[in-house]
Amino acid sequence: MRTTAWLFFILSLLSQFLNHDVLASNQADRLIQQARQDIRKQNFSSALETLNQAIGIAPNHATAYDLKGATLTRMGKDDPIFYDKAIASYEKLVSLRPDSELVAAFNIGECYFLKKDYDKAIIQFQKFSASPIAKEVDDLLKLKLFLCHLISDNKVYVSKALENAVPSAQSSFYYYANSAKYYHEGNKDKAKGYFNSAAGIYPPSIHRTMADSLVELEWITSELTETQEEVPAQIDDELDSLGLNKMNILINPSDKDEPNK
Repeated sequence: MRTTAWLFFILSLLSQFLNHDVLASNQADRLIQQARQDIRKQNFSSALETLNQAIGIAPNHATAYDLKGATLTRMGKDDPIFYDKAIASYEKLVSLRPDSELVAAFNIGECYFLKKDYDKAIIQFQKFSASPIAKEVDDLLKLKLFLCHLISDNKVYVSKALENAVPSAQSSFYYYANSAKYYHEGNKDKAKGYFNSAAGIYPPSIHRTMADSLVELEWITSELTETQEEVPAQIDDELDSLGLNKMNILINPSDKDEPNK
């Protein structure tokens, strides 16, 4: 009888702990949803405060650290110290969810890219290349690596990357890489030619995603990521030689509905 009473007492305590964990997780989930809304509104300070509350309630909530890393990355524009904090948050995420290591590597690489620590950025971007989803953002990944090597003055890598790049409906890398090369060299006219070509060829979602890297390097302003201009004749000829037409590229559902993410 005494044993039964003790067993009941222990099970009762365990039930209370489990219920507490469930309640804490539910409360943290609500705070995370609130933080998501703040992020969409670009209220990053508010989002960070809310995420810290969620972590205080559920210290092992991986999603909270993921979103915290993203929020701190956005805040890094005002104070670079936030990039280090974002990296720490992503590393905490990986410690809680080891299966997220490869995907988190891209976000960590982005933080190093924004810190202008290109050697460490390359390491993280290369690690991400082994991720199952790397193919979904192949052009963006290639551009990030290209920019790191371009700014690091790795002429061999840059030359080979441009040599292997071709304009196509499936890949926008050719245009943005050439644009970056000429911006880096100070030839703004040629840089804008390739940039405006890409803007006229690819869907806005792809253009914004790729152009953001040039914004981060302060070669262009964010307003330019929203524009689409006519493709210069010499670039248009390159498409024609490949049997492509800029209007077909934009209208083709398989290209428009499945942009790089």
